[in-house]
Amino acid sequence: MWSPPSKGNTQPWLRYGLGLYNNHLTTEGGGIKEDTSESDFGLNGGGGIDLKSNPSMHFGVGGMYHYVFTEGSATQYVNVSLYLTFTTTGATK
Repeated sequence: MWSPPSKGNTQPWLRYGLGLYNNHLTTEGGGIKEDTSESDFGLNGGGGIDLKSNPSMHFGVGGMYHYVFTEGSATQYVNVSLYLTFTTTGATK
């Protein structure tokens, strides 16, 4: 994760990486149940902003784009998060 220097109450950030994604599928029909599982490598990247309300609490919003190298064609998706974080010890920022 990369965050540029910030002097105010807002802190933008960028994040990127690679990972191992596990795809699990369960299908049922005609009295037959089938489970399949597959693991594939993928890339991700995104950004967001943290809003500091005091030294021990901040909230923010962020989004990440995921590109997974699945068989046939790639799987792509975006997730958006809202979060609230509390720091219980060592709050220095």
